[in-house]
Amino acid sequence: MSADLTQYVNLRPLDITPTQVYLDSIEVARNVFPGFDLRPGTIEDAMFQAFAYMSSLNIGSINRLPDSLILGLGKMLGTPYVDAEPATMNVTFTANSNDGATIPAGTIVRYTPTTDDGETAVSYFFETNESVIIDANNLDDPLPTGTVNCSSRSLGVIFSIDAGTSLNLESYSQELYSAVSAGDFVQGIDGEGLDDFLGRVVSNFATMSSALVTTNQLNNYVLVQYPQLVTRSKVYDLTDPDGGRVIGEATVAGKILVCAYGPQRVLTNGEITSLDTDIAERVVAGLEVGVVSPVFANFKIVVTCSYYSQFEEANVETVLMNNLLNKFSPGECQWTEEKLKYNDVLRFFYSNPSIHSVDSLTISKTDSATITGAVKSGDNVTYTATNTFSIDDVVTVTGVSPSGLNCSAKVITARTSTTFTVVNSAASGTYASGGTAAVTSPNWGSVSGSDILYSTKGTLLNLQSEKIVLTLNSVSI
Repeated sequence: MSADLTQYVNLRPLDITPTQVYLDSIEVARNVFPGFDLRPGTIEDAMFQAFAYMSSLNIGSINRLPDSLILGLGKMLGTPYVDAEPATMNVTFTANSNDGATIPAGTIVRYTPTTDDGETAVSYFFETNESVIIDANNLDDPLPTGTVNCSSRSLGVIFSIDAGTSLNLESYSQELYSAVSAGDFVQGIDGEGLDDFLGRVVSNFATMSSALVTTNQLNNYVLVQYPQLVTRSKVYDLTDPDGGRVIGEATVAGKILVCAYGPQRVLTNGEITSLDTDIAERVVAGLEVGVVSPVFANFKIVVTCSYYSQFEEANVETVLMNNLLNKFSPGECQWTEEKLKYNDVLRFFYSNPSIHSVDSLTISKTDSATITGAVKSGDNVTYTATNTFSIDDVVTVTGVSPSGLNCSAKVITARTSTTFTVVNSAASGTYASGGTAAVTSPNWGSVSGSDILYSTKGTLLNLQSEKIVLTLNSVSI
């Protein structure tokens, strides 16, 4: 039986006012002495009111256990707490002269991202984790440089910083000329809220046995014991980890598949091996468990919406695009059903307060485009076609003259809005005319009514911006 500790953190709904205590006390007294009559202004009435007031204060205090007490209890029961961690990256400093320089530990640099409108809302400060000496060089050489690892002074997730990004020197030094990011950016981790932690405490209770037997126990164990490594997990019973992972395949007794996804990324092979080893030691004898990464399914949305005229069209489009990409991303999409539901997409648009109506909506796993050119370079063939394809889509090209430039079931390795590229070493000829490209996004099954079914166990949605075709019409109400 799962425990629910949230009620013990704050019991304010159970607070009782002095008036309630006072009236209840009179009721209790009358149960003992039916003729009891408490008259206002008497000593007895004053005592009842005083006792009621003091009792209410005591009840309110008891109903407010400190959060730290519950936090400590959860940790004692073996539930790790996710503390916020800073982002880190390497920074290359350039000395102000050929004499070299010293970069003290704690030297501060600032990164200020520029938004689309040219205005900046926030800056991020990094400081060096250790002291580094930049060696001197010859006068005719470029100014010497030194690279050191730095940590963000802000905990949690921040803007990702690309290598080569210019940084502002905030710590004054006559020896330093400039600083740029040098890559190896590692994103920070947001701290865990108490409600999220208590939810995992409850899950931890469900795993407390000498061996993991049920899929629910196993899933809870992975999420509770690896909160910084695994953010999403799904366990499939009677599934061979070395099999095809096809939904609807025959069951396999004694085998269990665990699909685990990390913090906005897939797990490395080493992380999967460590997780697999730990689980194998925890499961009941006779069960074979394998850990794998999820597969991803992209899809196309073509939608026409009417929005209220008091909203700016550009703002409505930006909000819809960003929210769509978030809702149908690997970290946020639903993972309870093995299908993409049309009504989930429709409901998303109607949940936006700027939307008056959805005039038309289509979701699909396929796409197409008309080819107007093709060039082979090495083993690659780049086709010219205005498209909404994505990398990893599977494309079949037909109708090109000469036919040597046609292809079947090739994976798109690169694309722009007007071109896409596949690997096809057997292709030949110089493009003359014609051609149609038909694309299917991988890991989809059949269409069921307005919904699209998954084909593979452990599928997560991964919608890409090029797959969203959005038309907005203004309406006045």
